[in-house]
Amino acid sequence: MMKYESASTSDRMTIKQLETEKAQLTNYLSKKEKDENKYKKALKERSKVEKKLEKDLTKLNERVKVAEDADQLQEENEALISQKNVLLKFKETIGKELEKLKQENERKARASEQQQLEFEKFKAEAENAIERLRNANQRMSSENMEMDDQYMALQKDYKILQKHAHRLSSA
Repeated sequence: MMKYESASTSDRMTIKQLETEKAQLTNYLSKKEKDENKYKKALKERSKVEKKLEKDLTKLNERVKVAEDADQLQEENEALISQKNVLLKFKETIGKELEKLKQENERKARASEQQQLEFEKFKAEAENAIERLRNANQRMSSENMEMDDQYMALQKDYKILQKHAHRLSSA
C-alpha cells in the first residue's frame, strides 16, 4: 500500500478499495490467463483427439468398405458359382445331345456305306449286264450281217431259180 500524506480518509479508503479491486482484477486476469492457457491446451488436445478420431474413422470406414466389398464379392462369387453350375448342366446336356448326334451320324454313315456298297454292287451288276448286252448286240449284229449275207445269197439264188423256172416254163 502506498502512503499518501495529504489524502483524506475517504480518499484513502477509495485508494484502498481501488488497490483491492486492482488486486482482484490482477487475480482475475491471472486466472483468466491460466484459464485461456488451459482452454488453448484443451483445444490443442481436442484437435489431436479429433485428428486421431478422423484417422480411426477413416480406418473403420476402410474396414467397413472392405467388409462390404467382401460381402459383394461373396454374392458375386455365389452368383458365378450358380452360373457355373448352370453352364455345367448345360454342357452335360449338350454333351449328351452331341453323343446322340454322333451316334446318329455314325448310324447314318454306316447306312450310307451300306447303301454305297449296294449301289456299287448294283453298278457292277449293271455294268456286267451292259457288257453282256453289248456282247449279245455284237453277236446279234454279226449274226444279222451273216443273215443279211445269207438273205442276199438266197435272193440271188431265188432270182436265178426264178429265171430257170421261167425258162423251163417257157420251153
